[in-house]
Amino acid sequence: MTLPDIQRVLTANGFPCGSPDGVLGPATKAAVARFQTAYNNGPWLKIDGVPGLLTQKAVEQLPQLSLHFFADELASHGNGTCYVDRQLLVALEILRNRLVMPIHVIDAYRDPAHNKAVGGAGNSMHLYGLAADIPGICSWRLVAGLDLFSGIGDRYGAISHVDLRHLSAANATPGATPTRPARWTY
Repeated sequence: MTLPDIQRVLTANGFPCGSPDGVLGPATKAAVARFQTAYNNGPWLKIDGVPGLLTQKAVEQLPQLSLHFFADELASHGNGTCYVDRQLLVALEILRNRLVMPIHVIDAYRDPAHNKAVGGAGNSMHLYGLAADIPGICSWRLVAGLDLFSGIGDRYGAISHVDLRHLSAANATPGATPTRPARWTY
């Protein structure tokens, strides 16, 4: 893959590089690093902003970011960027395997303008790529028992939001951990 090819593919999948000019400038390095942070479909990539051989092979797998999750379902419904953290994908894959059924992600990463437009909290874990809204497919108790998520929101007892707030410096619930998650009801 040439650098312009990598730039085109990354941009088309929510990791904007600017114009596909073949220059490894600041925008391309930032986009490559964001992709390396999100990718969870093979060996974890070194986050260095350099499209080396392993990163190039991973880019070729886009739009797939992990075994069952794709860039388009994880990207912001605002500007289309897909700045998710691979740790979120790891946790969602484990949840999916435990449920033995697909999980449809309604909302994952949110760019700041979109987060504001939907009334998201100023320190929402969606802003950091550490949260996912999913349909109420199981009880919050089942999810809490997995010891994966440090933030769990539910509607009428069925899960609707999961996050990894313990991984963020912006954690509004400092005592929340996967074994003692923050929980709220919508």
